[in-house]
Amino acid sequence: MYDIIIAGAGPGGLSAAMYAARAGKNVVVIAESIGGTASCAHNIENFSGHISISGLELTQIMHKQCERLKVNFIISTMVKMELKGNIKLITLIDGRIISAHCVILAMGATCRTLGLKEEVVLMGHGLSYCAMCDGSFYKNCNVIVNGGGNTALDSALFLASLAKTVTLIHRNQSFRAAKILTDRLKDSGVKLVLDSVITNLKGAPLNFVEIKNVVSGVISEIQTDALFVAIGIIPNTGLVKSEILLDENSKILTDAFMRTNIENVYAIGDIRNTPLRQIMTACADGAIASEHASKQFKM
Repeated sequence: MYDIIIAGAGPGGLSAAMYAARAGKNVVVIAESIGGTASCAHNIENFSGHISISGLELTQIMHKQCERLKVNFIISTMVKMELKGNIKLITLIDGRIISAHCVILAMGATCRTLGLKEEVVLMGHGLSYCAMCDGSFYKNCNVIVNGGGNTALDSALFLASLAKTVTLIHRNQSFRAAKILTDRLKDSGVKLVLDSVITNLKGAPLNFVEIKNVVSGVISEIQTDALFVAIGIIPNTGLVKSEILLDENSKILTDAFMRTNIENVYAIGDIRNTPLRQIMTACADGAIASEHASKQFKM
């Protein structure tokens, strides 16, 4: 029996663990790995206190901070959650049941796929969803990035320093990414293919990407050694969707204190209906949730 279970070990979950432990609570973090998707970011320049730091290095520091505060960690897969009772229960894949008075949901989100049948076969064979993780395998190669947000542009800029050529495919003319990234893109040497979507993947390993211009309808092919997909995320709410209130995008609804519709259950980071998905805001969510949970009831 713990005071607080934190389900997830990204920046939000690790920050929540730190604040709860500092409040004197008996805390356990359950996750398949440490760091979450943030650990894939190759260069973070908008986290206060760090001019430039990789996501892996940042989350490793957070993990060490938690360990110094005697936070418990269980590296495992969660298969079931029972949240409505006074005692919250989380069942692990090995059959263990972990219980607590409070749960903070920090499971993050999963990368959105193209929805093409070839993706499953090509994963690790020319197809990746993490440029930071796999970019080094394609030094001096021709690569493609698909997407128009911060992750896509950040990936394209990172790969431009490694690859022979980088082509960025985006379905619109304008980007959703921060202005600083769009400005850097102009002088990066990255080739832009706009108003286009990917319709087919060819080769095993991947060597051709078929694209369709959404304005003209023209279909063409681009030869490539690798495709990095960065077209958004899907919140990991599968274990809680039957109990927790979600919005139209399957994100958990919370109030200003990160409370869900279930008493003593909180949600933080990318899994909730946050107006801004950043490492900084996920950490703030974690701090708010833990502070509120620690003060509102005795454990």
